[in-house]
Amino acid sequence: MHEILKCFKLILCHSNLSKDHFNYFEANHAEVVGNLKFIVSKNPNLKNIDNYNLQNRIKFIALSTHNTEEELCVKTHLSLKKKYPNLLTIIIPRHINRIIEIEKMVKSYNLNFLTENSLSNIKNETDILIVSSYGNTEKFLKLSKFIFIGGSLINHGGQNPIEVAYNNSFIFHGPYVHNFTEMYNFLRNENIAFEVKSEKELIEQLEKKIKTPQNININERIVKIGNEILLSTIKKLDQYIVN
Repeated sequence: MHEILKCFKLILCHSNLSKDHFNYFEANHAEVVGNLKFIVSKNPNLKNIDNYNLQNRIKFIALSTHNTEEELCVKTHLSLKKKYPNLLTIIIPRHINRIIEIEKMVKSYNLNFLTENSLSNIKNETDILIVSSYGNTEKFLKLSKFIFIGGSLINHGGQNPIEVAYNNSFIFHGPYVHNFTEMYNFLRNENIAFEVKSEKELIEQLEKKIKTPQNININERIVKIGNEILLSTIKKLDQYIVN
């Protein structure tokens, strides 16, 4: 590894931890520029789905969920539905090949649910909406200010929270977010992300945010940070590009 890394004139790292890993192998040209995932690109052709009578619903999204995480969010829904009967939970699993498995689990709790392809049939009595396709996450994120990001209550390492935060939404996540440590630290320091370790903690944190609505304005800062990282990266690379 040491001999391979000696071949590189420049190694750009997203964090000090990443740089430390390269330094361990005596890679002397490692520099920290920041995480390019702070650069958020928006889809200009995004279709709006606000016309499905969802305006009067409290929307809670369970995003990029893995096995066991959907059930925890369904139990959270059942608990909060007693106080907030207009609650709609939207499940967007990480792997859509698990849709049938998720449907069976939701049925076992006697909840009314629909999959995305039946969205036009949504009613006030609908408890759970299951998103069953890839590429539509962004349009659903625009609907909610309360989002649980999965891959974090299991030892998976979490998912990128920046796109969610860009929509000025509160984020709930488990303790296993080591793949995006600096991002979650940043969002927790801004009181936008909140760590939960159990169903009870998720219920408590989510209810706090439902009871006391707050406006978040973090997207401008994210754009600023992303632009600074991009410019810093280009500046570093320019030194090594031959005209």
